[in-house]
Amino acid sequence: MATNKGTYHSIDGGTSWTPSTGIAEQLSVTDLGFSQLDPNLVYAGSDAGGSSGGTILRSTDGGGTFVAADKGLPADRRSVSSIAVAAAHPPLLLIAVDPPQGGAALYSEVDDTVPPPAAVTGEKGTAPATSAPLPSAHTTPRAIAVEPIVEPEQSGPARLAGAVFHWPFPVVAELLLVLVAVVLVLRRRQQRLDVDGPP
Repeated sequence: MATNKGTYHSIDGGTSWTPSTGIAEQLSVTDLGFSQLDPNLVYAGSDAGGSSGGTILRSTDGGGTFVAADKGLPADRRSVSSIAVAAAHPPLLLIAVDPPQGGAALYSEVDDTVPPPAAVTGEKGTAPATSAPLPSAHTTPRAIAVEPIVEPEQSGPARLAGAVFHWPFPVVAELLLVLVAVVLVLRRRQQRLDVDGPP
């Protein structure tokens, strides 16, 4: 479990929690990714409090201890916002980064340094476990750059309308429009009274 006070793990179903080790204090864990094939394999994505000084960390003991696992992540793109782990061995990671200087991107990384998951064994009175080869992920890490989404430039009137009618200002703008309309109606009525006299 990742919080703004640190990362914790539990070995008793959540009854008690112990702080994880191996995560530097300046890092803020932004997301955790879990292997579907090995419950002890956990990946943590982090940033350095909003800067690009984050990293990818790996735990092979259910989140007790973490070590660096960012072999292909560029140094200027380490503000990890999301991480996903594909059900493959070796694990295929999808890492979304959004550094403060801009240039959000999506990277994939194959972590071929992880040992295979423990073999499943049958118990007495159950069907024996069978092992079938798992589909292999790509063995070469590669970056998949994604163009950042850029809002089209708005015209001056569109920016003004967006500023005027943006919450909490829609109510204020509407009240001002009603007030101006009332003043104009009252002036027009007064002008008619001044010219025509009372009805």
